[in-house]
Amino acid sequence: MTYTALLSSKAEDQLRNLPYPLQESVIEHLEILCSRPTEVSRPTYTPPFPPNRQMYEFYLIESGIKHRFVVIFQYGQDEEHLWILGIGHTEYHL
Repeated sequence: MTYTALLSSKAEDQLRNLPYPLQESVIEHLEILCSRPTEVSRPTYTPPFPPNRQMYEFYLIESGIKHRFVVIFQYGQDEEHLWILGIGHTEYHL
């Protein structure tokens, strides 16, 4: 089953604030998440993440910088949507 991602305003802002090439990669990863969320995600742990959520973590390397992304989401009650609550991003210079 494939889900549809619905981004919170916070997640939309976080995505919009990324450089364009990273935005495209994050959108591709959201598609992966929506196609197989149980395979690529796990429950969050607290702290630092809010309880009763799921997280999907992935890495990208671009121009000598390693990018870590953590997507926090919840399954929609309708079992058709994933509510994307936040998209965390950290850079590691190699």
